Amino acid sequence: MLLILLTTVGIGSPGSNDSLPNLYQPRDDIYTSGQPTSAGFDQLSSMGIRSVINVLPAGDCIPGENGMVISQGMKYYQVPFDPQGLNVGTIHHFARLLCTVDRPVLVHCSTGNHAGGMWMAYRVLIEHASLPQAIAEGRMIGMRPSMEIVVLRWLGDPVDRAAK
Repeated sequence: MLLILLTTVGIGSPGSNDSLPNLYQPRDDIYTSGQPTSAGFDQLSSMGIRSVINVLPAGDCIPGENGMVISQGMKYYQVPFDPQGLNVGTIHHFARLLCTVDRPVLVHCSTGNHAGGMWMAYRVLIEHASLPQAIAEGRMIGMRPSMEIVVLRWLGDPVDRAAK
């Protein structure tokens, strides 16, 4: 059995870095976090991050983020993850990006909640991880109980998944 461990990045405990809140490293070349500040994007560039995937719904994104990312020499992508309108296409789009973007990559939302929910759905649907493993990873990333419930219901309803 393959066990993937999530680790905190060596810059502090979750939530302790205001410029990169809730920063985790679920894989050697994949990081997750809450909303980076301008200084956070500078720090990401210094860490060697080459791509940024924002999973916030479009209306929740900070203005000018694309420009901040590009000005640091990184590539910017957006995959809106709306827990009220979950669909398989979003998870597949996210999976394709993870497979093709320049790495290391940061996946972020505002707090880690959307990133954790996206990660959980991705791990179950695409990588066929066990549900307990995917839930544990989503929680470590910052998924809140309300997001977990929505994603669990959606994952457990194949008719609902197929309809969207």
